[in-house]
Amino acid sequence: MKHSLVAFDDAALIDWLLELLEEPSPRFLSFLAEAAILADSEEYAVLRPGLLMLKRKHLRVPVTSSKNGRGRASPSV
Repeated sequence: MKHSLVAFDDAALIDWLLELLEEPSPRFLSFLAEAAILADSEEYAVLRPGLLMLKRKHLRVPVTSSKNGRGRASPSV
């Protein structure tokens, strides 16, 4: 089976992967993001399902003006 998708072509993940590299992230996620960005299409096809699950689990809260005194948006309840 031929794979052609790589991280930079993946609209569902590329912004999140680049965020993990640019901003402080847990080291494990940063290493995975770097590996995904460097992966060829065959390697990326193996990584992608796990990356999608991790993105759902570790979705970042957008930084906003200091609403709760810590510079992060308050979670909606």
